[in-house]
Amino acid sequence: MKTANITAAVAIVLWLGLAMLGRDSLIDVLFNDVADWPTMTSIDFGIVLPMSVATALLAWAWLCNGFLRRPWALAVPSVMCVAAMLPYILVMGGGV
Repeated sequence: MKTANITAAVAIVLWLGLAMLGRDSLIDVLFNDVADWPTMTSIDFGIVLPMSVATALLAWAWLCNGFLRRPWALAVPSVMCVAAMLPYILVMGGGV
Protein backbone atom coordinates (compact mmCIF):
# COMPACT_ATOMS: atom_id res chain seq x y z
CA MET A 1 0.00 0.00 0.00
CA LYS A 2 3.01 2.24 0.54
CA THR A 3 3.84 2.52 -3.18
CA ALA A 4 0.22 3.29 -4.06
CA ASN A 5 0.10 6.01 -1.41
CA ILE A 6 3.30 7.57 -2.75
CA THR A 7 1.90 7.51 -6.29
CA ALA A 8 -1.33 9.11 -5.11
CA ALA A 9 0.53 11.77 -3.14
CA VAL A 10 2.67 12.68 -6.15
CA ALA A 11 -0.40 12.93 -8.38
CA ILE A 12 -2.26 15.06 -5.82
CA VAL A 13 0.68 17.43 -5.36
CA LEU A 14 1.14 17.81 -9.12
CA TRP A 15 -2.54 18.58 -9.71
CA LEU A 16 -2.56 21.06 -6.82
CA GLY A 17 0.50 22.68 -8.37
CA LEU A 18 -1.37 23.01 -11.66
CA ALA A 19 -4.27 24.62 -9.79
CA MET A 20 -1.87 27.13 -8.21
CA LEU A 21 -0.36 27.90 -11.62
CA GLY A 22 -3.83 28.46 -13.04
CA ARG A 23 -4.75 30.69 -10.13
CA ASP A 24 -1.59 32.75 -10.46
CA SER A 25 -2.01 33.17 -14.21
CA LEU A 26 -5.63 34.29 -13.79
CA ILE A 27 -4.63 36.77 -11.07
CA ASP A 28 -1.91 38.18 -13.36
CA VAL A 29 -4.47 38.61 -16.14
CA LEU A 30 -6.87 40.40 -13.79
CA PHE A 31 -4.19 42.85 -12.65
CA ASN A 32 -3.15 43.62 -16.24
CA ASP A 33 -6.71 44.48 -17.31
CA VAL A 34 -6.87 42.18 -20.33
CA ALA A 35 -10.12 42.75 -22.21
CA ASP A 36 -12.69 39.91 -22.13
CA TRP A 37 -10.47 37.79 -19.95
CA PRO A 38 -10.77 35.69 -17.82
CA THR A 39 -13.77 33.82 -19.12
CA MET A 40 -15.70 31.30 -17.11
CA THR A 41 -14.17 28.53 -19.19
CA SER A 42 -10.65 29.66 -18.34
CA ILE A 43 -11.51 29.77 -14.65
CA ASP A 44 -13.05 26.30 -14.81
CA PHE A 45 -10.14 24.90 -16.79
CA GLY A 46 -7.40 26.64 -14.82
CA ILE A 47 -8.63 26.24 -11.27
CA VAL A 48 -11.74 24.09 -10.91
CA LEU A 49 -10.62 21.09 -12.98
CA PRO A 50 -7.23 20.59 -11.25
CA MET A 51 -8.77 21.10 -7.82
CA SER A 52 -11.54 18.63 -8.64
CA VAL A 53 -9.05 15.98 -9.77
CA ALA A 54 -6.89 16.48 -6.68
CA THR A 55 -9.90 16.38 -4.34
CA ALA A 56 -11.37 13.28 -5.98
CA LEU A 57 -8.03 11.47 -5.81
CA LEU A 58 -7.56 12.50 -2.18
CA ALA A 59 -11.03 11.19 -1.30
CA TRP A 60 -10.35 7.96 -3.19
CA ALA A 61 -7.02 7.52 -1.35
CA TRP A 62 -8.81 8.00 1.95
CA LEU A 63 -11.42 5.41 1.03
CA CYS A 64 -8.84 2.92 -0.25
CA ASN A 65 -6.69 3.24 2.85
CA GLY A 66 -9.64 2.99 5.20
CA PHE A 67 -11.85 0.36 3.63
CA LEU A 68 -10.58 -1.38 0.50
CA ARG A 69 -6.97 -2.14 1.42
CA ARG A 70 -6.16 -3.00 -2.18
CA PRO A 71 -3.02 -1.29 -3.49
CA TRP A 72 -4.03 -1.58 -7.15
CA ALA A 73 -7.36 0.17 -6.42
CA LEU A 74 -5.40 3.30 -5.54
CA ALA A 75 -2.42 2.89 -7.87
CA VAL A 76 -4.47 2.61 -11.08
CA PRO A 77 -6.42 5.89 -10.65
CA SER A 78 -3.25 7.66 -9.49
CA VAL A 79 -1.34 6.63 -12.59
CA MET A 80 -4.34 7.60 -14.74
CA CYS A 81 -4.39 11.06 -13.14
CA VAL A 82 -0.69 11.51 -13.80
CA ALA A 83 -1.17 10.35 -17.41
CA ALA A 84 -4.07 12.80 -17.83
CA MET A 85 -1.71 15.70 -17.16
CA LEU A 86 -0.13 15.53 -20.61
CA PRO A 87 -3.32 16.35 -22.55
CA TYR A 88 -4.24 18.93 -19.90
CA ILE A 89 -0.89 20.70 -20.19
CA LEU A 90 -1.00 20.58 -23.98
CA VAL A 91 -4.41 22.26 -24.02
CA MET A 92 -3.63 24.67 -21.19
CA GLY A 93 -0.35 25.67 -22.80
CA GLY A 94 -1.91 26.39 -26.17
CA GLY A 95 -1.06 23.18 -27.99
CA VAL A 96 2.05 21.92 -29.67
